[in-house]
Amino acid sequence: MNKKQSILPPEKEIERVCQLINKPNFRRVNISLKPNATEAEEIKYNLCKSITHYQKENNLVEENLAKKLGISQVKLEHILFCHLDKLELEELINYVNCLTGHLEVKISYDGKKASAKAH
Repeated sequence: MNKKQSILPPEKEIERVCQLINKPNFRRVNISLKPNATEAEEIKYNLCKSITHYQKENNLVEENLAKKLGISQVKLEHILFCHLDKLELEELINYVNCLTGHLEVKISYDGKKASAKAH
């Protein structure tokens, strides 16, 4: 009888990775947008995603992207993994502008609530 081989790594490796990502200062964990996020948080999240998209589209390694933006590796990780509490809206606007030369902000109002998106 032929046993199916597991696609999962060994249990010790899973434990090692879980311990690593659960460290308080581990930065390389994606943080999703909370359901009750403010408009400012939504814009910051969209700007972070725009920078990540730019990196992928231009095949930039993190070191080159950080140099292009003139920021540290730590700051770049905050951007790429959407650590919004560590980022200011104005700085993200400046980074997107630095990379693309333009920024589009769309504001809409449905009669009850205004919302904004940045690309």
